[in-house]
Amino acid sequence: MSESKFDLNNYPNLIAVPYAKTLDEKDSQRKDHQRICLEMILAYNASICLANYYYYKTVEPGDDAKSKKDAKIGAELPKLNFDLGMMSIGKWNQVARDTASVLFDATSKGKDNDFLAGNIGPNYRNKGSLWNKNINELIRLRNQDAHGQVISDDALTGELNNRQKFLDQLMKEMSYHADYKIIVPIDDEVKGGELVHICKDISGSGDGVIELSDEMIKTEIDRFGTYLFNTKKKTCLALNPMVVNYNSSPETEDLDTYVYSKTANN
Repeated sequence: MSESKFDLNNYPNLIAVPYAKTLDEKDSQRKDHQRICLEMILAYNASICLANYYYYKTVEPGDDAKSKKDAKIGAELPKLNFDLGMMSIGKWNQVARDTASVLFDATSKGKDNDFLAGNIGPNYRNKGSLWNKNINELIRLRNQDAHGQVISDDALTGELNNRQKFLDQLMKEMSYHADYKIIVPIDDEVKGGELVHICKDISGSGDGVIELSDEMIKTEIDRFGTYLFNTKKKTCLALNPMVVNYNSSPETEDLDTYVYSKTANN
């Protein structure tokens, strides 16, 4: 099994876990792991963009300058009509591309946004970008697989190694995730006279813990909510309902992370 070229603790486990599985060249299900990794990359990007869009469309203008500015951005955002009932790799890509594009334009090329509009947007805006070329090629190969292309075992090994290069490049281009974490507040404690939120850190394997005090965070967070945390600006974006955490086994206290899908929706 090959070692990762990237520090997977800098990526959300929604991407890190399936990517790690693609590194085993002897795994008979490697092609499936690569497909799942691609879908999670696209679904995650789309989910972040949709959560961003929803925030702007629902934020109430308050007395502070930021909420007023964000509400103004929301009022000017065009209406997006997506059918999220039967998602596929191609549809996740479309949602990510279209939503990232309008957010990029509405937020001064991402300068007025704390949550990746300035990172995801440029990847999709340039049709000839390496990002788009890699995504389009991997989607093409996936569609080819779906039509039952027959390939020998020897040829398959070379084919999957080639696809891995595309995935590696996508991971490299998402290195900006090192400045963000997905967090889930699971408990509160008072330490040194301050209220401290004990949060599950859903990076890498997804079993880390991070403590954030009320003084440190500039936005309110609720227990068991799912948030994208900007570690530099100390702000949080609510990801519900696009990315959710819940306990799927009453026998444990573990929380599992899910991206909105037709399965969860139904």
